[in-house]
Amino acid sequence: MSEFRSTPQTSEVVEDQPKDTNNTRSIKDPIGNLGDYLNDVTGELPDSEADEPASAGSSTEEKQNKWEALLNQSEIKPTDYIERPPICLSHETYVPGESIVKSVIGTLGNFLVITGKAKSRKTFVVSIFVAALLSEKLILKCFRGHLPDDKKTVLYFDSEQGRWHVQRVLKRICELCGDDNPPNLKMYSLRPYATYDRLEVIRWAIKNTPNVGAVIIDGVRDTVFDINDAEEATNRATDLLQWTDEKQIHLITVLHENKNDRNARGHLGTELGNKCETMLSVQRDQKDKEVSIITPEMCRDREFPETQFSIDEYGMPFLIDDTNIGNFPGLTEEENGRRSKPTPLTVNRENHEAILRKAFAEGKPLSYQDLRVQIRLGAEYLGIDISDRRSVDFVTWYRNEGYVKTHKPEGEKYPINELNLDRLNDSQPLQS
Repeated sequence: MSEFRSTPQTSEVVEDQPKDTNNTRSIKDPIGNLGDYLNDVTGELPDSEADEPASAGSSTEEKQNKWEALLNQSEIKPTDYIERPPICLSHETYVPGESIVKSVIGTLGNFLVITGKAKSRKTFVVSIFVAALLSEKLILKCFRGHLPDDKKTVLYFDSEQGRWHVQRVLKRICELCGDDNPPNLKMYSLRPYATYDRLEVIRWAIKNTPNVGAVIIDGVRDTVFDINDAEEATNRATDLLQWTDEKQIHLITVLHENKNDRNARGHLGTELGNKCETMLSVQRDQKDKEVSIITPEMCRDREFPETQFSIDEYGMPFLIDDTNIGNFPGLTEEENGRRSKPTPLTVNRENHEAILRKAFAEGKPLSYQDLRVQIRLGAEYLGIDISDRRSVDFVTWYRNEGYVKTHKPEGEKYPINELNLDRLNDSQPLQS
């Protein structure tokens, strides 16, 4: 059980410092203790007495009776009927001529952990999943939500970003799910508050929000004082397990990876990884930093294929490589992104060369966005229709094959792209 239920903390907390037992209010915090504010408005946060361990304040006989009751309640028999947890989030792949292959990402009563380095676009992945949960339509052509009718409300807590950036994420979710103001989404920015207050307001909201089916905690690290404190890590993992089981909800949480490896940070990352239903990582493509890759690291169900996405000029995520995704029955050709559309591997050598020479006709280096535009214009000149999203594939392919060189000039903020004439004039043919 969480030690925060019975131990008051200060409202002003310095992260990763020893726990402060001085029960005073900081003069630097004009808001004061959020728990005091909520007590005044709504009464006590959670009922801490109901959450006390079975052994607390009991005689020996009472303890033995409680342990026996817990043991009986926990027993599982082969003759028991236990319903399979309802799926709330899945990945779908359509195999032509066969059927839709569905991989379970999340179920009610469990939680999902998303990890990744800083700025790897973890929050974009969360936005995609939330949009799927709200709309129940395919998002990025492969992710679908399945919340039951009595659990349509989604709570989203962000502890890392300010209000403006949180609202930007909210607007992105609205755009993805096609609803300007989703009535079932409640989004909160908890960054200004103390660690203890963040934890308790999340606990209170989960307990008191009607019809909640999914909860997102973007920044679970900000609900502990020390990410390497084993006791705190166990308490937080226990909280997630209890909330998801007792309320039969799905919970998505986000955690950074270590700087030197791909493990989730600290004891908290280890503990959550051991207890979660699914762990996904989000990484930037080493060959193209504009591309992020979603990888299933640990799944209790069938693992889905790695999914690559990038961000368009409007700040919206889009699928890049849909080789094994799409062609869903009932969707339009544009929605499916059929492979009949031009790809780098279906365009012949002569056309590739013509596109590149046209793109760099002025002999000047191009930014990433300008290169995408010029590739489309060069292809259009040849009568080849390359969509804006497909142009990302062409840029990536030209870079990987060495026909476009990318480097960052000294003193410049962004890298530039140049045509590699030596490679283009090489006798070795373009691979197509």
